[in-house]
Amino acid sequence: MRKLRGVILLFLFIAAARPVIAQTFHTIRGKVLDERGKPVSFATIRLIQTDIAVQSTNEGNFLLQFPAHMSDVTLSVTHIGKESVVRVIRASQFSEPIVILLRDQSLKLPDVEVNGVRTATTASNSSIVFDREAIEQI
Repeated sequence: MRKLRGVILLFLFIAAARPVIAQTFHTIRGKVLDERGKPVSFATIRLIQTDIAVQSTNEGNFLLQFPAHMSDVTLSVTHIGKESVVRVIRASQFSEPIVILLRDQSLKLPDVEVNGVRTATTASNSSIVFDREAIEQI
């Protein structure tokens, strides 16, 4: 009788713990593309509300799972050489694949003007100063 009681208590304990272990998740599927419609591989897709992040595959696809208690989520998508995108995804959009377009980031520097005229100074960064007279002696 005592053994049966222990088995029943163990069964009840396992049954009570099951809802805690078996959490449900929402899933967002999507694809990351560049301006030309080509897939962006290894883009980082991060759920801002948590520390959950994934990377896109070589084909630009990604799959992001997060706890079911979250309704609307904010995604941050980044890639080197591309402008970052932040997008809010509503709970009604979780079942649909989403497409995220990343634009090329302009890495253009401001114009630089090079002036070939040097003013004569006696100060130099080098330890030896060659002037015109020294060069003509060679």
